[in-house]
Amino acid sequence: MNRTRVKICGFRDAAAVEAAVEAGADALGFNFNPPSPRAVTLAEAAELARAVPPWVARVALLVGADEPAIRAAAEALETRCVQLYGPWSPELLSRLGDLEVILAVPARAARTLADLGADVEHAAALL
Repeated sequence: MNRTRVKICGFRDAAAVEAAVEAGADALGFNFNPPSPRAVTLAEAAELARAVPPWVARVALLVGADEPAIRAAAEALETRCVQLYGPWSPELLSRLGDLEVILAVPARAARTLADLGADVEHAAALL
């Protein structure tokens, strides 16, 4: 039997992190997209990540980020898992080969999974 994994995103305080962990979340997403009201800074994310037990994955969510920003977010969370919202390039994704990259593909986009081509080669998962 397959088990559904649950990832909850948008954490800004320790109480919410604790509640998600107690509820059995498999992964917690931390938003690094400043226009979002759920966005956190690197320092805030690092502090919140300290409350996440090792069996719960920490995921850095970034929008249109460059490689230094992606790596800084992953380092702040002490994680290898990043969730990227475009735009991205196959070249960027290949440079991130040491990270587990979840590519977020908007359902409304004109692209199909087949159109993703080389991008998919470097993705651990698609969202």
